[in-house]
Amino acid sequence: MGIGKDGVIIIHAGGVYGDKATTLTRFKANYRALLSDEIKARLVVENDEELDLPLVFDYHHDWIYPSSEPCITLIPRINAIWHRKGIKPKQHLSSPRQSAVTVMEKRAHARRCNTLPAELEAEGAGWWWRTPGEREWVDLMIEAKDKEQAVFQLYRIYGLGHVIRENLRPEQTDQVQSTHKGRASARRARKAKNSGKDDEDPLERLVVIDPKTAAGAEAPPTAGDQGLKPQRGGCKRRPARVKAKGKVAD
Repeated sequence: MGIGKDGVIIIHAGGVYGDKATTLTRFKANYRALLSDEIKARLVVENDEELDLPLVFDYHHDWIYPSSEPCITLIPRINAIWHRKGIKPKQHLSSPRQSAVTVMEKRAHARRCNTLPAELEAEGAGWWWRTPGEREWVDLMIEAKDKEQAVFQLYRIYGLGHVIRENLRPEQTDQVQSTHKGRASARRARKAKNSGKDDEDPLERLVVIDPKTAAGAEAPPTAGDQGLKPQRGGCKRRPARVKAKGKVAD
């Protein structure tokens, strides 16, 4: 596919099959004995250092089930594995829904993330010196229900790049459904609501950043900048009034 070494496959190794110790032992044995070097070069996980296998640190997971050590201590060790493999480190960022109470409710991702982790500014945690005077940053992967809108919002809040106003969509309130029956009802309600929309609903079309006006948006501030501090104000957006079938007009 022509993908460089930074293109990896992330394994979410969450299933323990009733016996966590045996499952981990089986996974390690299969990894060592059954996989070729080409496949090993592409695989990363979220939970293991023993195999010298790159792992993705997930801030949301660590918040729900805190690690034995602070993340500011763990992340530099995790990133060191990526560096030894010559791959840019990757991390996952998501937020729980505001009204979540139980562990199962907290596991569900919110529509957006309103803040970036402070650890991104710590040397060895969010970046490292690839060459003297040149910092290499991690790939921070946003896991949020609003997808590209969640990324646009972080760009706007932290001044990471210009965001076209027409590409922004108002944020909706997250709804917590704690039971299977509640989740099924929510799915039926969404399906009924979406069935009446026109195919050309502007709120549902894919939106992109204009590369001509978003130069530099892919990278965090350089060493000469003042760090990742939220900017006050941001893009001002005129209020929109909603018409029938979800149409929006200025």
